[in-house]
Amino acid sequence: MKPARHPLVTALKWLLAAAAVYVVFRKVSVPGIWPAIQSANPWPLLGCLIAILTASVLNAYRWKQLLRAPNLGMVKYLYFIFVGHFFNLFMPSSVAAEAVKVVAFGKRYGNLQQNIGITLVARGMGFLTQMVIGAAALALYFRELRASGLFARLHAPWMLAGGLVLAALIGALVLFRLRGWLARQAWVEAMLEVARDKPLLVRTAVLTAGIQILSVLSGYCLYLSVFADAPFGKVTLFILIIQLILMIPFSMGGVGVREYLVILFFSDLGGMPRDAVFAANLLGYVPLILMAMTGGGWILFRRHGPMVMSMGEEIKALRRKRIAAGETETE
Repeated sequence: MKPARHPLVTALKWLLAAAAVYVVFRKVSVPGIWPAIQSANPWPLLGCLIAILTASVLNAYRWKQLLRAPNLGMVKYLYFIFVGHFFNLFMPSSVAAEAVKVVAFGKRYGNLQQNIGITLVARGMGFLTQMVIGAAALALYFRELRASGLFARLHAPWMLAGGLVLAALIGALVLFRLRGWLARQAWVEAMLEVARDKPLLVRTAVLTAGIQILSVLSGYCLYLSVFADAPFGKVTLFILIIQLILMIPFSMGGVGVREYLVILFFSDLGGMPRDAVFAANLLGYVPLILMAMTGGGWILFRRHGPMVMSMGEEIKALRRKRIAAGETETE
């Protein structure tokens, strides 16, 4: 019975994607899309690509800092970052693509549980940073939101706040009920080990803030290429909301759902022309496809050398050396 469920779920996701695409094309004038693409400024698009590339390098460096495996160079981490970019085009959400990247790295170099733990730490920090940036963007855009009556159309902010509080309470209850099971998990210990290392935690927080800022700037540059006077607060706020929604695997790769959300927020709520908004969304696929093609080409042509020492053995050996030298483990 269980295997039959997977094709059904996949079919439902494709059906949702098709329905979303249909609704989008009912809202958008197709003849107006190409002129908007042709008139786009290429320099902000280049800035978008540079921001994504820089964020990828910082992501690889953060991973290296968290894992602390001296025998693995930056290129290996960067390779798996681009593997994630490749699978991000085909997976139902960015979280699923992240899981593929982490599992592939763990199977290659060992200690999958520690990789899961540090990935959760990075994801959690990224989520908190997004909340801070989103709150700042909301503050910049608050007067215009209130004047436009958007709060009333969203059924008042207190409903959003209530939903967040309810989600936090449910999460706390689940953690409380699973506390015994969680205490036995190796990935939880990996998270606690990072939390106990205050200098590492600070470095990770700084790197995460840089990655999230670059992510926001890449999105802003994308809309700046189509709208020369695009308001930073509005664009940033809508981008973050859409990113958070797309973490839920509604459809395959977010196709259709992403376009519908872009039209809903930027056009229906933000007042931007639908054709230009849709053109900006299509242009956003260009850097994503370039990154995915780079990852796919790297996977295809990369020379796979012999397996290195498993990550667990490597970290244990490093700890033994530190203990023998009388050093602490909070480097």
